[in-house]
Amino acid sequence: MDLDCRAPTVGSRAVPLISEMLCRAPTKAASPGRPTRKPRDLCILAAASLLAFAAGVPQSAAAQEIRFDDSSVWVGENGGTYTQGVWLQIEPTANVTVQVASGDTSAVTVSPTTLTFTPTNYSTRQHVTYTGVDDNIRNSPPAHRSATVTYTATGGNYDGVSHSVTVLAIDDEPIGFAVTEGFSYNVNFAYLVEQGCAPAVIEFVASDSTLLGLSPQSHSWNEQNSNRQKAVRATFHRNHLLGDHRVSLERRVTVPCGRPFPFQEIVFIVRDNETWDLSADGI
Repeated sequence: MDLDCRAPTVGSRAVPLISEMLCRAPTKAASPGRPTRKPRDLCILAAASLLAFAAGVPQSAAAQEIRFDDSSVWVGENGGTYTQGVWLQIEPTANVTVQVASGDTSAVTVSPTTLTFTPTNYSTRQHVTYTGVDDNIRNSPPAHRSATVTYTATGGNYDGVSHSVTVLAIDDEPIGFAVTEGFSYNVNFAYLVEQGCAPAVIEFVASDSTLLGLSPQSHSWNEQNSNRQKAVRATFHRNHLLGDHRVSLERRVTVPCGRPFPFQEIVFIVRDNETWDLSADGI
């Protein structure tokens, strides 16, 4: 199976992507006296662009433009926020009102919905906050929804000028896999590093280390090995108790600049490998 881990783009700019898939290689049961089978492979490919966006949009000669800190941003859908700076390119001939509207309020809301610029404050940043809205649904890869936020100006020489910003609402529902107690799996991760913002470090944390062992417990990426897959061996320990159980893996991201990406939790349903020992006395 070919898996594409490249980040999508909006125009020429990379936007965040999390594409996660499960690939389990078929294996045969081990026979007595034979070597233990190789670990099954779980491939969880996570590519996340950290938004290497230059501040604002390219300068142009004396044009009526609405300017932004970033033209593509992300928020967590569980109420995550991002505050966007907005200003005008050149002095207006009169007061300018800018209407702000989200193209999908079920994914992203905006506040405030109106900005007013004058000939004296046109170059001073005003701020709009984007807020993610939870849909309580696990979205298919690349695990985000998007909304186009449109800025439309009226008044003075800016009448009819508009600009849009793409805002991604990143899914927060957990990713679930079924595994078997007593087995080890190779879990592969990749991370797309923002240029000039390295290293990116992911720490892997089990919710219960008596049930799930992880080795190594962290990986780092720089610009030279950006987006390269690195394996974590996940071992699901026997607990000698009857019944299935659940354990989760959290990915904690640390970056020297920008914002750490809000990865989803990975939940493993661990199938019991114990057997009932039943006996019956004759009557």
